[in-house]
Amino acid sequence: MSIVEATAAPTKVPAAAAAVAAACPPGGQRQSWAGAGHERCPHCVPTYLTGRVRRWYVRAAQQHNCGRPDRAAELLVSAVTHEPSFGCLREALARAQFDAGQYLAARTTFTAMVALDPHDHYATFGLGLVATALGVPVAATCHFERAVELSPDEPRYAVALEHARAALAHTAPTPAGVAGESPRSS
Repeated sequence: MSIVEATAAPTKVPAAAAAVAAACPPGGQRQSWAGAGHERCPHCVPTYLTGRVRRWYVRAAQQHNCGRPDRAAELLVSAVTHEPSFGCLREALARAQFDAGQYLAARTTFTAMVALDPHDHYATFGLGLVATALGVPVAATCHFERAVELSPDEPRYAVALEHARAALAHTAPTPAGVAGESPRSS
């Protein structure tokens, strides 16, 4: 499969929309599969996914959209194991792991995505989100800086970088140990 085929636009799956509504428990909280404004629609399935991998992906989207990211992650682990070369599966898995609070697993998945494509700005951004969730503001700042470098027109990355820098400044000890004293004021 070529890169052009692998990045083909997703197609709508009308049955998936009805299935998501049916899969959500009555009064259940519907979550955004896309999360944080991500552009991927839960009812869109990349055309190159077929057979059981396609079914795992659609079911994972349903589970995630209904507030069950842990179940989505389980399905997506199977899909990634079966088709490890499909970036959309890894991305969906990393997002599900993050939303399920499985931060170390999400970090591993995002790291694998960056290893496969060092210019993957979304995976780099994801690493920043994971570092933030794990309370590592220095790493978060580094990842967000790289995400902004890779995709300067993405406003979410710039906003995340601003927040990470503010958190870093807030948590950093004062250089001389005295509030308000600069290291060069002597």
